[in-house]
Order: sequence, then structure tokens, then C-alpha cells
Amino acid sequence: DRVGEEGIVAFVTNNSFVGDFSFDGMRKHLTSDFDAIYVLDLGGNVRKNPKLSGTTHNVFGIQVGVAISLLIKRKGKQPRQARIHYARVDEFWRKEQKYRFLDDHEAGSKIEWKEVKPDKHFNWLTEGMSEDFESFLPLGTKQAKADEKADVHTIFKSFSTGVKTNRDP
Repeated sequence: DRVGEEGIVAFVTNNSFVGDFSFDGMRKHLTSDFDAIYVLDLGGNVRKNPKLSGTTHNVFGIQVGVAISLLIKRKGKQPRQARIHYARVDEFWRKEQKYRFLDDHEAGSKIEWKEVKPDKHFNWLTEGMSEDFESFLPLGTKQAKADEKADVHTIFKSFSTGVKTNRDP
């Protein structure tokens, strides 16, 4: 809301929104709200790669990965479908090497950006992902539950959320 019709948002955050499945909604909104997205992934997530040390591999000495993002919105362009540009430094670089990289590439034009094409589930980083999930038989669907005579292939026609207390005493 603060950007208005055009502007640039630049921020340093945890890098989990780039590839984690739980952030698909956020990625969807970013691609529809902005015209260009640049993400420089500095890595350093100790929790995902135990071979790393937060104090030596992370730019802030923390355990989660870090990303620098630039979100660009241009006036008058509707509907929006952002072009996504992604770059990542080597996972095993020490923080000093990452600092040097940032010093040497302070202009974004010096970085080799890879254009990312999201899939239909708004996953930006799809390399190595399997397409098998789409072919699995669903456990249950709302369509099958609503009409038990419908010719819908599911394992269960009827299902519920299970036992819920709804905070009852």
C-alpha cells in the first residue's frame, strides 16, 4: 500500500519465502503486485544444511538463510505478472566471501540473474521437483463428498476434520 502506483521496495529478509512450499501464497501475491522481482539469495541456512556454521557462513551470524530482494512496480501496467530474477551465491562461501561479492557487485547489473518461471502452484525454484504429485489419487475431495454418486475418483467419498474440541471445557 505504501508504494502506490509505482516504486521500489528493497529489503533484507529470511530467504525461506523463495523456495518453501508454505510461502506459495506470498509468491503469488508478489508476482501479481509487482512488475519485476530481483532476489539475491545469500544462503547460510544452518537448519537446512548442517555442514554450515551460522557464525562463519551466514552474513549476520544467524541460523536462517538471508536474501536481498528488490520489488519494482511500474505505473500503469495492468494486469501485473512480474518477471522474476534470481541469483544465489555459493552455499559454502564464508561470510567474508559474501561481503566481498556484495562489494564487487554493488550495482545489480553486475550480477548474473537467472530468470525464473513459476509453475502453476507459484513455486519459483522448480529445479529437481517431481511432477508425480499431480498424478496421485486424492484421499477425498469436496466434489466427491457433496455428491456421493458423482463419478469422482477418490479413496474416500466421505471425510471430516475429525475430533475437535473447539476449546469446549
